[in-house]
Amino acid sequence: MDLKQFYTYTNTQSTDNEVSVTINFNKEHPIYKGHFPNNPVVPGIMQIEIITDILRNKIQETALLKKVTNIKYLNIITPEIENLVLEISYKLVDDIYKVKCNIKKEERIYTKFSGQYSLL
Repeated sequence: MDLKQFYTYTNTQSTDNEVSVTINFNKEHPIYKGHFPNNPVVPGIMQIEIITDILRNKIQETALLKKVTNIKYLNIITPEIENLVLEISYKLVDDIYKVKCNIKKEERIYTKFSGQYSLL
């Protein structure tokens, strides 16, 4: 699936081991017809794909999700929520990127993610 049709991101801010972006969803994307009709929500797996996509763009490497060590969906994300902030911090240890991420808007956290990515 082409993620560029599912979401866009702007306002990239980054340091050596962190990246923060503002994300918005395409409210008309066909995924919402199945997830769920008349009550669309952003699927958890798509949130993980977005985290992976942004990490890959930041590190300029092909990284593969190896292990999810923790994930918490604390609040439902609907495509109508605009300007969510996705914050990723990561550290490279023995060819494994250890990643922590929050998806939030202001003080409200929607998703917390921790995982490991290996380089291809």
